[in-house]
Amino acid sequence: MQYVKKYFRKKSYEKESLSFLCIATVSNRELFVRLLICLSFAGLLLYKYIDKLNGLTELRLSIPLLERELKDIQEENLERQYAIDCFESPLHLMELARKPEFGHLKYPSIDTIILLPEARLEEDSPD
Repeated sequence: MQYVKKYFRKKSYEKESLSFLCIATVSNRELFVRLLICLSFAGLLLYKYIDKLNGLTELRLSIPLLERELKDIQEENLERQYAIDCFESPLHLMELARKPEFGHLKYPSIDTIILLPEARLEEDSPD
């Protein structure tokens, strides 16, 4: 009973209500700060996510360009390989041998040809 009387005294009631208001304002401020921090963090995460998506989109857009470049390089390699094959063909080499600028080149005679035996690697047997 004394507790109830004490609670309803005017002075103590005013003090508690004032302290309650101060706590509520601090809580509102604290809540606002927490909310602001959470929203800032969420905004930062959203920014990073969109930035990664932009990077991924850039890579996706560059794929067709790189495919075209690769196709051009492969075609160029085929053209060069064809030119090499044509140059190294026996018919073309025989034509070059008949030209006057290569007239000083002669076929080697059988006496000057040195045959070397093929080196064979012996397999290591597990002993």
